[in-house]
Amino acid sequence: MKRYLILLILLIGYKVSYCQLNHFLIGIYSYDYDTSLTNHLGYFPSGTDPFVGNDIEFLRQLKNSNFNCIQIEKQLIGFYTSQPPRYAIDNPSKAFLDRADSLNIKIILTCPDLSIGWYSPSYNSVNSINGLNYYGTHSALLGFSVKDEPKKNNFKDINLYFSDINNFDSTILRFSNLLPIYAGKNALGYSSATSDIQAYELYIQDFIDSCGPNILSFD
Repeated sequence: MKRYLILLILLIGYKVSYCQLNHFLIGIYSYDYDTSLTNHLGYFPSGTDPFVGNDIEFLRQLKNSNFNCIQIEKQLIGFYTSQPPRYAIDNPSKAFLDRADSLNIKIILTCPDLSIGWYSPSYNSVNSINGLNYYGTHSALLGFSVKDEPKKNNFKDINLYFSDINNFDSTILRFSNLLPIYAGKNALGYSSATSDIQAYELYIQDFIDSCGPNILSFD
């Protein structure tokens, strides 16, 4: 097996890790997409809405705590279908990236143009290129998060997005946080495996072979 960069993510409210890239990562499920969602306040730091610019103190706190990278799972896409995703074609503000860049904080970005979810269940080549052209050269960008906890049947679409990212700039991280080992063989999509351990080994190897990641990440 080729040597791959492995990023271990501990999911305890926040996801925190250190990796060989010398980036100390904090993963945030949602970056205050909509402060009206009071029932979801536990998912994100209140009062840190990047779209109105009041997140700068939070970013400074992260910097002072030696975090220099943020992976934001729900930025630009929201929780529900009632919250429209912000596509590159609509020219969403990059001010959040600018503020992060001013503090030398790198971003693994989740945007609807280059990710799989309710808003875009499969690969869209036009959106992918639009997203890369819009965000891909920003100095704060470290990578794109394409799919959280993918199943085997997502690998084909992930590979297409990963290929676009690699062709655009091979140094950009092609990020997909994988299912945890306790998910079980049925959830992983390997029901014929002899054990959950064997299923997980097949799942990881198939992801590597099918998608060509440049970073591995697990819950």
